[in-house]
Amino acid sequence: KNLFLLDGNSGTVEDLKGRLHNAAVYRGPDALPFNDSSVDYSHCSHMIEHLYHDELHKLLVEMDRVLRDGGVLVVSAPMLWGQFYGDLTHVRPYHHEVFLHYLCGQDKIRSAGVISDKYAVLDLAYRYTASGIGEDWESTFWLVDMFVRCIRAVGSVLRIRKCSKNAYTIVLKKNGNLKQ
Repeated sequence: KNLFLLDGNSGTVEDLKGRLHNAAVYRGPDALPFNDSSVDYSHCSHMIEHLYHDELHKLLVEMDRVLRDGGVLVVSAPMLWGQFYGDLTHVRPYHHEVFLHYLCGQDKIRSAGVISDKYAVLDLAYRYTASGIGEDWESTFWLVDMFVRCIRAVGSVLRIRKCSKNAYTIVLKKNGNLKQ
């Protein structure tokens, strides 16, 4: 009864209402429907990339308001990679250091205003995408292209892949006594 799902997609919310009593439509960065310091755990999954910087700042202020001392905030978001702007609703990618600056108070001078210095990073994990060697290669020289194709063929046989970061999940704990 204390688990809530807030989602911007009304179809998703309607689908989940049959299985989860507390599902509701939420459009960030609107006010969260919770009292101050009443939330133990919040997972913001693939939402921040749809917000402009002032909206993200407002959302982080809201999350800080509702998260209790000792509570955990998890944020999962894509990074800038080749497919990022394939989604028309993506506004911009945000680096995980945004949370260090605005919630962990690592840099007190920020134009948007530091929100808190009470958070510590518990974990930071990356998601990777794999591609073959030289898949994005093209030149104007036939001989160079043939060489790259040969290297790519050998890499394919040997199953050599290039891995690139394309998303992250950062886990933060709100507790003024934690050292970073």
